[in-house]
Amino acid sequence: MISLHFPLADAQKAVFRLPAVQVLVGFDHEAYACMTALSPAIRAELARDLS
Repeated sequence: MISLHFPLADAQKAVFRLPAVQVLVGFDHEAYACMTALSPAIRAELARDLS
C-alpha cells in the first residue's frame, strides 16, 4: 500500500469540502499516467481527516 500526504492551506481545505467541486486525483509517469475523479462518498470521507 502507498500512502500519500501533502499539506493543504485552509482555503484549499474549504474548497475540498464543497460538494459542488469535483476533486481530481492523478499521477504522471513516463510509462503510465492516470487521472480520476473522487466520488462524493470518498471525498466526504477524506474531508473528515482534514484538520
